[in-house]
Amino acid sequence: MGLNPKDLIDSPQNGEPRTGLSMGEHQAITTLEWNITREAQDELAFNSHKNLARAYDEGFFDDLITPYKGLTRDNNLRPDTTLEKLGKLKPVFGKRTPIQR
Repeated sequence: MGLNPKDLIDSPQNGEPRTGLSMGEHQAITTLEWNITREAQDELAFNSHKNLARAYDEGFFDDLITPYKGLTRDNNLRPDTTLEKLGKLKPVFGKRTPIQR
């Protein structure tokens, strides 16, 4: 195993001070403890993307966002996503997978 220059750069830290865990890591724990299925998470994400896209299209953010270097929308928005596309994404947080039913 070789040393990569990226290994020498500090990673940004966003952990909660008391636990050291990120929001995503806390979410992974919560889904396991509350038995939240992967399908339920995907449905929530799907609706969230659709709602955000609609809010942009209807002008909700027009007076709330200041364009910066040409960016006028959140670049994480996937307005064309589907439940099928979301279901193919690998889990990002947690070593265990969410409960699937």
